[in-house]
Amino acid sequence: MDAAGRAACALLEGRPSEVTVRVLESGVVVTESTVEPEFVRVGGTAECGGPTEAEVVVPAP
Repeated sequence: MDAAGRAACALLEGRPSEVTVRVLESGVVVTESTVEPEFVRVGGTAECGGPTEAEVVVPAP
């Protein structure tokens, strides 16, 4: 997690239609959100595809 409280994860294959994000503190779940990420292509071409990314915001507990 960075100084702004952001974390990142990489998915090596596929773009799931739904993900569950859990925030832990000392091994205890303090908040959990299930979201439908909106993936956006950030490289490559329309013809060949390319890498995508999605931003997910989880409300602070």
